[in-house]
Amino acid sequence: MTTAEQPETGKVRMRCGDDSKHSLHSNAIAYRRVFDTDDELYVLSVAGPAAAIKATNAALLTDARTRFTMDIPGHGSHNPLRRPRDTKYRIRKARLGQMNTWHLLAIADVPGLIPNLSEDAVWRALMSEEITTPLLRKWLPYVTRQLRALDHLEKLLSWGCQAALLTADSDDVDDIVSRGLRDGEIAIS
Repeated sequence: MTTAEQPETGKVRMRCGDDSKHSLHSNAIAYRRVFDTDDELYVLSVAGPAAAIKATNAALLTDARTRFTMDIPGHGSHNPLRRPRDTKYRIRKARLGQMNTWHLLAIADVPGLIPNLSEDAVWRALMSEEITTPLLRKWLPYVTRQLRALDHLEKLLSWGCQAALLTADSDDVDDIVSRGLRDGEIAIS
């Protein structure tokens, strides 16, 4: 792979209290802007030395006061990133080759989180146990437009992925479907 073909990576710096500081390479990150406080971290994909990956893993799995800052191409400065309140992460780690380099993927275990936004991913989220509204697949474009218009499908700020957060409950989806049927935007057939 030539230099021109290599994917762009950014830097993520982790600071845990006053003791631990690590710098990692990142190829994907998704976060939610929270004004007057640190932004919330939902997706993190990083690579680095084993010690930095172990420290990052430990920080994400505990209630440690950890903050992440990022230097990502095309993203200006912003608030530090932190774990959303009462949130746990699903974490996967893998060694990269024979070197002391590891990869860590952390995805917040939050209802409605869609780590990679696509039509299929929205459909799977709407078919979850939390949403009991009967739906037909052909209604998905209409339902998705309405979810976005009502701010129930929030695209997260992201780099290297297209993450979103579905905040609608069954009542919200019931209202969207009822209105669509009533107004003739969707039909049962």
